[in-house]
Order: sequence, then structure tokens, then C-alpha cells
Amino acid sequence: MDEVIPDEIYSWTEADFAKYEVPIGNSRFPITDFFDITVEGEAEGPADVKMIFNGDLNRVKYIGCKMSAGEIICNSSVDLHVGAEMSGGSILVNGDAAAHAGREMSGGYLEITGNTKEFTGASYIGDWRGMTGGEIVVGGNAGKQCGECLTGGKIHVKGNCDILAGIHMTKGIIEIDGDVNRWPGGQMKNGTIVIHGFLGRLLEGFVLEGIVEDPEDSGVVFPGKYIKYTGDIGLNGKGSLYLDAEANKEKLSTYGELDDDYTSIREYRNL
Repeated sequence: MDEVIPDEIYSWTEADFAKYEVPIGNSRFPITDFFDITVEGEAEGPADVKMIFNGDLNRVKYIGCKMSAGEIICNSSVDLHVGAEMSGGSILVNGDAAAHAGREMSGGYLEITGNTKEFTGASYIGDWRGMTGGEIVVGGNAGKQCGECLTGGKIHVKGNCDILAGIHMTKGIIEIDGDVNRWPGGQMKNGTIVIHGFLGRLLEGFVLEGIVEDPEDSGVVFPGKYIKYTGDIGLNGKGSLYLDAEANKEKLSTYGELDDDYTSIREYRNL
């Protein structure tokens, strides 16, 4: 669906859609073999377009890829690369998204109400630059390597997150409301990771800075008390990793890492 975006179809009529053939593998087939299409009103440009997809989209890839304006609503779970390389506009997925959601996006807003698989907001395999701007909101859980090579923008995961969130990141914000499996921020050079839930395991390359309250990054304030780490020191990294103090207090106390008043904090690793 990377050819069917507001930038390209804002002037199309139903007759134009009827002539269009969508790529499937190495062949192309009429899009009307798969969708009933209705066009309402006229648009002067991409920003005037609102596309609504209904039905089963689990095998539909690249929805909103490279879009710069307009609005897309998907009333189903979607396949790979939704919102990849988008620079503007908004996409709402009322369901789950497969891998590479928001890949290398530079602007715009992508919201997935369900879960995402691996590489949300990340770079493509073999590349070094992932998401550079815009915002991704995941209402459920995110898979491994969320925000890999993040160089700008914000990713907000409202559920839990799998391993290696923010690996290789150099800028931007990753906020995770739930728990994190292990190893966030591996080889990060800069940027901010905020974890409101429980962290299973921290990498060796992070240095304990102490307790901070209401930390801020790029005008975004995170209310509360956090345990702050800086890293990844293996790359002379200056990234900030904030763990919610209350959510992680019980585990740290079990291992003698801090007392009730947070006055005796030591680093904890590989617990």
C-alpha cells in the first residue's frame, strides 16, 4: 500500500481506483479485487485526505509508507512497515501492528492501540539511523529492539517492552509505562529512556547517578522519583536511563541496594 497514500491519491476518483493495480509479490492485481472503494468529497491536496480502511488488513503491508500529510485510520490489525518513513500526517491503527512499525519515520504521528512486534521506530536491517522525528504511541506491548538507532522523536509504550529497547540510540525519548524484560539502552550514546515499571536486568555499561525527581528532556517532564543511570559507558555514552524508584524498590531492597529512604543506593546489575 505504499503507493496508495494521501500524497498520491488526493485527486483520485472511484474510476481512478478502479484502474489501479496493487503489487502482490512479483505481480499486480486490481485493488478492487480486495477492497470496495468509496470516495466522498474532493481534496485540494494531501492534507485534506482522510483514508479509512475497514476489513482484515493482517496481510496488508506498508500502509502510510512515506506519507507526508493527511490522515489514515485502520480498523484492523496491520502487517509490516505501517507508517515507515512517514514525515507528516497521522495514522491510527485500531489493532496490532507487525514488525517495523514507524520505521525511520521523520515526522507525523503514529498510534497503535494494540501491540507491536519487533523494531518499532527502528532502522531497517543494516542501516544505522532509525526514527528521527515525530511520535509513536503503542497502547499495548512492544517487541524487541523498540527504538533501535533512535535519533529523534518520541516513542511511548503504554504496556510492557521486550529486550534491548533503545539499543544504539543517539537522541530522542523512549517512555515505557509497563515493565521491561532486560537490557534497555545497550550502546546508547545519548537520549532518554524512562521506565515506569519494573526492569528485569540492567546492562553493565550504566553508571548509577542517584535519585532524581521530575526529570526533563526537551521540554518533556516526567513527574515522580526515579533512579538515574548514565551510559552506555562502553561507548562513552551520555544517555539517561530513569527507573521508577517505587516500582523497582522492592527488588533493589531484596538485594541490599537501597534502604527505605533511598539513602544507601549502589549499582545493581544482572540480578
